[in-house]
Amino acid sequence: MLVNEHCLIFLRIIRESRGAYVIGQVEKPEADLEREVRALHVALPSLCRKRETLPNLLVYEREFVIRAPFNLSTLRALPTGATIWSVNTETLSELTGMTEQRASELLHADSKLMTPSTEQWVFESAIFDRLWTIASGHTPGSTEHSIQYVEPGQQVLIIHPGTGLDIPKLAASLTPQFDDGTWRNGIPALRFGPSNRGVVLFREGIDAAVILAGVSHHDWSDAVRALDTGTPGSYYSKGGRVTAEEAAWVPVEARYRTRYGSILIRHIGAIYALPHMGIHVYSKSPGIVLEIFQHERSSEAEYGFVRAMERASLVLIRSHATPDEIAFTFQHQDEEGPLLVRLALRPLVFPG
Repeated sequence: MLVNEHCLIFLRIIRESRGAYVIGQVEKPEADLEREVRALHVALPSLCRKRETLPNLLVYEREFVIRAPFNLSTLRALPTGATIWSVNTETLSELTGMTEQRASELLHADSKLMTPSTEQWVFESAIFDRLWTIASGHTPGSTEHSIQYVEPGQQVLIIHPGTGLDIPKLAASLTPQFDDGTWRNGIPALRFGPSNRGVVLFREGIDAAVILAGVSHHDWSDAVRALDTGTPGSYYSKGGRVTAEEAAWVPVEARYRTRYGSILIRHIGAIYALPHMGIHVYSKSPGIVLEIFQHERSSEAEYGFVRAMERASLVLIRSHATPDEIAFTFQHQDEEGPLLVRLALRPLVFPG
């Protein structure tokens, strides 16, 4: 991640036949573009074959294109994938749904909070993929959200539940379930404990956690204790030490996870900015489907959502584009499958 004090620059690396080019946006229009690009070139000299060569800069209002003799093998090795970016308070607030004051506090403490560790994104993706419904309602005004907003971190994600989150149902979806020792549902080796913010969901020995803010350890424990399969040989693993049998299923479950779940939950504000009456999540191995029921379309909100996903290292698959579906993937990582965002229009029309 490139942290630039003067101007926040979003970059997306695109390959072409003769090398590569970088496309980006300046968040502060009064910034000196030439100075910022020169600073970028100095900060990342290993990206270019010729360090003494300044990039060719083309500016279109707040958009810019940098053409330079980039070293493609170096670009592919960037740990952040296809995107290098920094974030300000306003942007973080829009992406996560939190207040600007809280976003400012978190950014001051950790400028890389939108970049989770590998263990963290695997864990929070497993949770997001089992939320199933993150918004539901009969009219736009009556829609309830499962998540109010999130507070991201590198080794933790704090979820502030909305009025639409069903705690007993979520506990049933997350608590590991086995049939005669074979993993059937839930997250293997999932455990929970108390904290000052709310119940903590974690796996022993792994530095990754999700906190459900405002949900007490007592309430979560009651929901877990009430679980009963009603079938002989089928049971929920409700706590205690993780057995070798249960631990063996952890890597198996992880094969079904992609970074899409982590990206979506950390950008929940960008999702909710789209007009919606219902939002549902479906796993479609090796990808994921986000289905959004809308009463109206908003090209501005869709553009904002696409830009948010691009900032998170996703690229738009134009070959999959349809009027009612937006598709994304990871550059150089096609094996993860696509993220499909289906826009189902259900206009408010009085019958008759």
